[in-house]
Amino acid sequence: MTRATEALVFNAKFASLVGGQVADLGARRLRRFYLQAVARELLPEHRVAECLRSVVPGKGCVNIHYSKKHERAHYGNLVQCANVWVDPVCSSKITERRRVELEGALKQSSWHGVMVTYTMQHDRTDKLRSLWDDLNGGLHLVKSGKGWQTITDRWGIVGSIISREVTDGLEFGWNAHVHELHLVESKVDTEAIRSELSSRFEKVMAKMGRYVSPEVGVHVRATDNTVADYISKWGAAYEMTKAPSKRGRGDRYSPFELLQIYAEGGGMGGKQTWAGERYKEYAAAMRGVNQIRWSPGLRKLLSLGVVPSDQELVEAPMESDVLLASLNLKQWSIILKRDKKGELLEVASSGSRSDLVVYLRVMGINLADD
Repeated sequence: MTRATEALVFNAKFASLVGGQVADLGARRLRRFYLQAVARELLPEHRVAECLRSVVPGKGCVNIHYSKKHERAHYGNLVQCANVWVDPVCSSKITERRRVELEGALKQSSWHGVMVTYTMQHDRTDKLRSLWDDLNGGLHLVKSGKGWQTITDRWGIVGSIISREVTDGLEFGWNAHVHELHLVESKVDTEAIRSELSSRFEKVMAKMGRYVSPEVGVHVRATDNTVADYISKWGAAYEMTKAPSKRGRGDRYSPFELLQIYAEGGGMGGKQTWAGERYKEYAAAMRGVNQIRWSPGLRKLLSLGVVPSDQELVEAPMESDVLLASLNLKQWSIILKRDKKGELLEVASSGSRSDLVVYLRVMGINLADD
């Protein structure tokens, strides 16, 4: 049994506390906590190494909260790295809250949606940071000057949202691509848009020494009706916000799948070292890169406030939040030593304090008021 398998399987004694079966949602959460531990192993100097382990300075306990509305437990008074690219646990919370916000805003919109995806040729010799620098620089030029203003006016672009995504593969290396969701006033000719953007993108990237395929370098799709239909048909909010956790296709891997390969070790055909080194390169390359960027004024048009930071999102309390229990520092050290952070939250996600008390007693922890 691999480390990953061991981490994802509940002891039957504890599984009975949450209904006798580990739900798929719970299994995914446990997997994220396990992969967070793998990231900590690979990046011991990164903030992920202390995420949901170190107690916030000045706090003498670790709180366990339960949200009745979301039927999920979470910790309080712990340091959180808020890194959407590197940490599977923080990434899940950040991307889900951004997805909910974006989907809610777009469903109220009567505008039409046009999703444009940009990518360029790459190979195994390319460094990820170099790809991002060239891609971002090229797109800045594509959307500059009178030519772009003419396009904006002709299409009736109200505003745009940009997101970034990365995958990796043994054969062709890193693939960096950008999604841009344009909100437009009326239906547009997607093939005409693709042809025009592809021509501009190809010329700009050629001057930078990069090749863009006329067939696949720029991909465009749109709705026949409004953005609300786009949400239901294409899952635009998911595609724009969930890039770090999406699964790769074929022989390509998402960053968190690289963590899984590293964790599996010899069981993945000898790719453990490769996956670990690639993940470390990815973590360095994505430092300071924003996952989502809004065009000026668009959030106001959608009746949204200032863009919340990733840190604000991970620290935001859940609705209908209640305190189930508090652990002192010695008790918390027991949880960390036994690597039970994720499992403890799954038990607490039953919402039952009595079940939580029983679980903690098995761990050798007795709460002061029990």
